[in-house]
Amino acid sequence: MKFNKTLQFLSLIALLALAACKGNPKDMLVKKWELDISETKKSLMAQVEKMKKENPEMGKLMEEGMKNFDSEAAKMKMTLEFKKDGTAETNFGGTKEEGKWTLSEDGKKITMEEKGGKKSDAEVVELSKSKLVLKMGSGNEAQTLAFAAAK
Repeated sequence: MKFNKTLQFLSLIALLALAACKGNPKDMLVKKWELDISETKKSLMAQVEKMKKENPEMGKLMEEGMKNFDSEAAKMKMTLEFKKDGTAETNFGGTKEEGKWTLSEDGKKITMEEKGGKKSDAEVVELSKSKLVLKMGSGNEAQTLAFAAAK
């Protein structure tokens, strides 16, 4: 009986330790993120390959458009910054936007609200202390962007 109680206690401690290692999604999100060009390109190329099967003509156009992705993405440096007070700032190629953000209770959806009141949602595909992957839009219009924590 005493062994069972000890085992239960140790199991509880192990679960708590695992939960602590993962971290609170909101706390992990609060920082500045930079577009990870190589990871984003992998995701986009997967979409191109899918489109080539569904609509070869459109897929070929998308593939052609990806040829200059690396150099164009480097010029258009993109950052997202989620602040603790619920405000956010995006910078896309020198164009800055400010707004508000909220994270769903389950940590799987970010809702952004621009200053004008327009709202948009992004699915959190992956979130760690150093990596953020967001899926925006739906269907063939969906875009997956990968970000790395800014240094």
